[in-house]
Amino acid sequence: MFDIKVSDDLTLKRIEKEDASDLFSVIDNARNELRTFLPWVDGTEEQADTEVFIEQALDGYEKQTSLTAVLVSHGQKIGLVSFNLIDQANKSVHIGYWLSPIYQGKGLMTQAVKAMIDYAFAELDTRRIDIRAATENVKSRAIPERLTFVHEGRLREAEQVNGQFFDQEVYSMLVSEWTKQNQ
Repeated sequence: MFDIKVSDDLTLKRIEKEDASDLFSVIDNARNELRTFLPWVDGTEEQADTEVFIEQALDGYEKQTSLTAVLVSHGQKIGLVSFNLIDQANKSVHIGYWLSPIYQGKGLMTQAVKAMIDYAFAELDTRRIDIRAATENVKSRAIPERLTFVHEGRLREAEQVNGQFFDQEVYSMLVSEWTKQNQ
């Protein structure tokens, strides 16, 4: 079972069916803020939509193609961080994340992503981690930049959100770089 105590303020736990109500509530309460850069928000209209997402996340976990973790702070479920894609053939993972706006700016997501990086390199035998964020999504881009990921470039009009196309910035970290900076 995946469960990481990141700090006194933050725990990461594998997503479960029982999380649907709490996560839908977080999404619904932050809908306007989250929908700017997350294409799935408008399609999450009721708790049943979150339940379907959780079923897909659990299926990905069973197949070892993804891993979705809930961020829990002081007993509150506040967001998700995930390996959206675990590419076992190439020993790489793609990390995605979102956080309730009322918990942003406190370093919680940076801590969560760091814990996921540690897990990927130590437990999954990963060699490369990839993070992509819309060019305009300064808060999301700050996380790989803060964690000293290498900025590899820009994918032009790579993602459509609410009818608008966004360029994505691509960041990566190799296991050798992470090991060297965290010795």
